[in-house]
Amino acid sequence: MLAGVTHRWVVLVCVVVVLVAVVVALRRPRYPASGPGAPTSSQPPAGPVTLPDDVRAEIDRLIASDRRIEAIKELRAAVPGMKLKDAKEQVDACATSGNAVSPGHVSVPTGAAPAGFPPEALAQVDGYLADGKVIQAIKVAREHTNWGLREAKEWVEARATGR
Repeated sequence: MLAGVTHRWVVLVCVVVVLVAVVVALRRPRYPASGPGAPTSSQPPAGPVTLPDDVRAEIDRLIASDRRIEAIKELRAAVPGMKLKDAKEQVDACATSGNAVSPGHVSVPTGAAPAGFPPEALAQVDGYLADGKVIQAIKVAREHTNWGLREAKEWVEARATGR
């Protein structure tokens, strides 16, 4: 009889240990930690970036031979953190204009106000950011542009960090 009770306790303890492990695993954040000491992701640099001549020549050669996808990949490899959409727009602009990536500068989106963004709305966004109300700032940005949630969030975050 004592062996049966001991066996039940062992099983019960094992079940509790497994449940605790599952709860701990589920409570762990899914996203990387931020703040001091946290690993930094490769953020795109603010403003124009000067590409090395050999990279620029390779991108121009790929565009000229109508290999845009490879040109986009090359551009994204040269500018860490550049989004696929931004790289595609840069390559398409070069391909349609017939110009090379000149003079080696590639525009990287910043927190600057987009063209046509009303100054009063920009002041409202900055006011919300000053108050720490990021969601309201994103809503204002979406109201005055045709951006989706992701684009508006990225722009507001870039504006908040001053990039």
